[in-house]
Amino acid sequence: MVGLRSMVGEGAISPPMLLVLNAVGPARDGLCGHDIILTSGLAPEALPPALARLEEMGWLCGDWTEGGGSEIKDARRRLYRLSDTGRSKVKDITSILLRHSELSA
Repeated sequence: MVGLRSMVGEGAISPPMLLVLNAVGPARDGLCGHDIILTSGLAPEALPPALARLEEMGWLCGDWTEGGGSEIKDARRRLYRLSDTGRSKVKDITSILLRHSELSA
């Protein structure tokens, strides 16, 4: 699994970052931090560094929005979604994992 090791094993992507990618991936309209925590099961204190790193890498985009949404009504929130680069990288990771699972079977 050389390809995945280069993305994950050398610290480029941490387990919390993978959980964020998994939570945000299907959400085309984006998810706020609260919803990412609920969807991923990630500890609240692990979320800000994972989001910051994924944005730094260009894998996530965060946009501010006014009100509406989950349980926090009328509050200004930041919605996160995969960037085009992030979507491509998630496909790469998925492909590598699928190839590895086929080899292991």
